[in-house]
Amino acid sequence: NIGSQGFLRTKPGVKVNILAQGSTSGQNLPQRELIALADRQCDTFILGQTLTSGTDNSGSRALGEVHEGTKNAMVDAVADFVGEVLTHQLAPAIVSLNWGERDDIPEIWAKREESKDEKAKAERIEILSRIGVAMSKQFVYDDLGVPIPAPDEELFQAAPNGAQG
Repeated sequence: NIGSQGFLRTKPGVKVNILAQGSTSGQNLPQRELIALADRQCDTFILGQTLTSGTDNSGSRALGEVHEGTKNAMVDAVADFVGEVLTHQLAPAIVSLNWGERDDIPEIWAKREESKDEKAKAERIEILSRIGVAMSKQFVYDDLGVPIPAPDEELFQAAPNGAQG
């Protein structure tokens, strides 16, 4: 390998043209450039909104929610960027190196579950029920994230005074 080992072996009669002197210091590795580029992109994704969002320290809830939404959007953008690199660059290179060209290359993506307002979901179901919207039992249980109890399971019943029983 002429790049890292400093030698080249060819068959007799092969003409070799050396176009540029190779660097053995590792300073010109393409991986180093990709890592530096990805690092700069991640800095822009994460710090972009934070550096440009001036506040007057009012501490309002709405401002906090906007910043939380912006942070979540930035995290999602970074995760998508990393997923693109892993899926379309790294995974194909590793598969090709180890098994040759293949069509069944794995995809690598981040999956992040968003927190949900459980109280708002329960209130929504209650309101829809009160105004007469027909909903399947399965939909309601799935929407609330509660499993449908088996016929032989002991059921939870709230006591009238608010105690659990």
